Amino acid sequence: MVALHIALAATWTILFHYGLRLRASIGHRSVGLKGKDLDKFLVETLTKQNMAIVSIMLFLGFRTMKCVVEKD
Repeated sequence: MVALHIALAATWTILFHYGLRLRASIGHRSVGLKGKDLDKFLVETLTKQNMAIVSIMLFLGFRTMKCVVEKD
């Protein structure tokens, strides 16, 4: 188990490192932003739009679940 947890910690560390590099390269190449401007861009465009989509999907999913529960 110890070896498994060490391997998982190493894997997550490597994935986090490459995720940060990917984030920086996307911001620099596609929009030309760095630092706080990149953070603002990611939060405003990606997170807010995705939250709107996810909230609609959750609403429809719970609405369907309510109908299933009521019929049974």
